[in-house]
Amino acid sequence: MALQYCQGLLFPGERKSMPPWAARAPEARYEAIQNVITDSPWDWAESQSRRIEVMKGKIGGASGLRAIDDVPLVKRGT
Repeated sequence: MALQYCQGLLFPGERKSMPPWAARAPEARYEAIQNVITDSPWDWAESQSRRIEVMKGKIGGASGLRAIDDVPLVKRGT
């Protein structure tokens, strides 16, 4: 379900809360994704380190690592 969670966050759509994006992700079930977020015994620090290592190989270069930041993107809501 972690793949569906990531797909739901990355797929186009105005709402990024779980029910709307769970409906957009293929084969996603809201309850299963909710379980991944709230109850799975994954180690956040290990996952973060692994993600950084994978991204270095994908977008890193000889002169460094590119930073991707979503802060300048327009947010919905108040």
